[in-house]
Amino acid sequence: MQLQLINHNKIDYQKWDATLANCTNKNIYATSTYLNCLAPNWKAIVSPNWEFIMPLPCKRKFFIHYIPTIPFIQQLGIFSKLPITQSIVKEAISILKNNFFIIDYNFNASNFLESANQCNNFIKNLNHNYEALFATYSNDIKKDLTKKSELIITKNNDFNYAVDLFFELYKNRLPNLTNTVKQQLLNLCTILHHQQKLFCYQAIQQNETVAIALFFIENNRIYNIASSITIKGKKLSANHFIYNQLIKDFANTNTILDFEGSDIEGIANFYKQFGCDNQTYYHLQYKKL
Repeated sequence: MQLQLINHNKIDYQKWDATLANCTNKNIYATSTYLNCLAPNWKAIVSPNWEFIMPLPCKRKFFIHYIPTIPFIQQLGIFSKLPITQSIVKEAISILKNNFFIIDYNFNASNFLESANQCNNFIKNLNHNYEALFATYSNDIKKDLTKKSELIITKNNDFNYAVDLFFELYKNRLPNLTNTVKQQLLNLCTILHHQQKLFCYQAIQQNETVAIALFFIENNRIYNIASSITIKGKKLSANHFIYNQLIKDFANTNTILDFEGSDIEGIANFYKQFGCDNQTYYHLQYKKL
């Protein structure tokens, strides 16, 4: 297979999205809309007839070309409707190492990499009735959800508030949450809102928002993009009620709830309590000396 690296101006977005739509391992992060908003000037590795495509959110600083991890893009890698063999993966990695000085890149769950870091991604298949889904929860979550609560859980499209609160609560902990990234995310949300691919769940106590989560949805997969919870919300276990309400609303549908990680032990343990499966993926780090 003769893969090649192509620049951003050589990518036909219509052809790209049509190709991606036919891939067995497609995801929302690799769509041209998503990439154009969050990773402008992205490049790609493609096969001659585009049977295999691989988006690259690359940047340049001075004369150094590099691939950073982009906030709100969890997995990219190689996409295809054909089997993705190790020879194709190795050829793609060779192109990366020959063209970029620094690589910090997540492949998708269908790409196997030797000698790379394995990352967690917890998912839950909602193709069961709610009682069966609830039965898979941990005893701690079941106990919290059966307690009397004053929380009101609403479903809405207030992505502006969800993004504002997320950046307000976490920008000091996560230095890559810049104002530019915030505006890029808002631009993406505006587009997905018009396409009816976005919604939020909000937890309210006495007219005060104590937690809100932003979700994207495409191809029967719900992506947990940005979840925010206040100190009061933590005391009330507000996120338990938010995710439980989403699971209840989408129960008995051919939908996957993608919690988006995490490798942070506390967050990983939280998601595990909902009876999730771990759909691991690989992270490639490389620095050219």
